[in-house]
Amino acid sequence: MPDDAGAVRGAATEQVEEWLGKGVATVGDVERLAALAQRSRELGTLRARGQMTSAQRREYAAMWPSQRRANLACGLAYHVIRQRIAGSDHR
Repeated sequence: MPDDAGAVRGAATEQVEEWLGKGVATVGDVERLAALAQRSRELGTLRARGQMTSAQRREYAAMWPSQRRANLACGLAYHVIRQRIAGSDHR
């Protein structure tokens, strides 16, 4: 995954899918990735509400040591979702 938002915004769908494939391979499998994504969402919601415990803050920081990278990953996820929705509109 790139380190700058410009590369994410301008990425072709094929490039994003390549980055995703590498991410899945790093995590292990899609089921593990889905579980991590769900936990990240839960912790992110608590963070946004200011309701995290110190243990949850440590867990979130271990998942996302860089908030910048977390934001880029979120941007990539939205990119994929937008592309899938746009593709389904043409069917």
